[in-house]
Amino acid sequence: MSGFLIGPTDRTLIVGRTGGGKSTLARTLFYGHRSLVVVDPKHEELLARSVTVYTPAEFRAVFPQRSTRIVFRPDPELAPSDDVDEVIRRVLGYGRTCLLLHEAVDYATPTRILPALRRASKIGRTLGVPVVVCSQRPIGLHNDLISEADHVFAFDLGLAGDREKIAGVGGPAFLERPRTEFGFLYYGVRTTAGRVVECPPLAIPAEPSTPADAQPGGVSWSDRRSATSSSSPASRSSASGASRP
Repeated sequence: MSGFLIGPTDRTLIVGRTGGGKSTLARTLFYGHRSLVVVDPKHEELLARSVTVYTPAEFRAVFPQRSTRIVFRPDPELAPSDDVDEVIRRVLGYGRTCLLLHEAVDYATPTRILPALRRASKIGRTLGVPVVVCSQRPIGLHNDLISEADHVFAFDLGLAGDREKIAGVGGPAFLERPRTEFGFLYYGVRTTAGRVVECPPLAIPAEPSTPADAQPGGVSWSDRRSATSSSSPASRSSASGASRP
């Protein structure tokens, strides 16, 4: 597949089992944004040329005055909802920033979604805030995050209930599983003519050296693949610009 284009304010859903390739795809397609906030509840993400913060107060102190490339790591021992809601509200207030949420089911269950996240999914495009949602279990996600997606990437989902949930967007083709390890199914509201297409395993480029290359014209599969030299699903992300003592 060589031609899909993700617009600069499009909403994207990435789903699949642990280790299936979600984070790798997210890094490849979205970590080149000049202004990017990554919500990282597992404290695993490394983002080049960024600042890592752990509380809303730390986030307020650096965004956007000192940096617009932030990894926000909520305290795993506390209920993080209020903190994440505040971070999302501030991103929406500033605009022109890609918002990427890992483990989104922590903030958007079928019966409850953070108010700021609901707003981001509905009007983020108007504010210049593309929303990227990553989840292992789409069956546990709020419908707003699925129905509002402009692009859906589905890596292997072992449980039928998870496949059925995203079939509501792209149709019955999502009930199937990718035929190759680390391959995935892709559906774009405007780019695949209403069809789900199967894509081969993703080859991994280094993180783009110029963050501006993802703005403002969006991100294309062919642009990213042309710089690859490895087909391993492991990430090559550079270390973050700050760490907590």
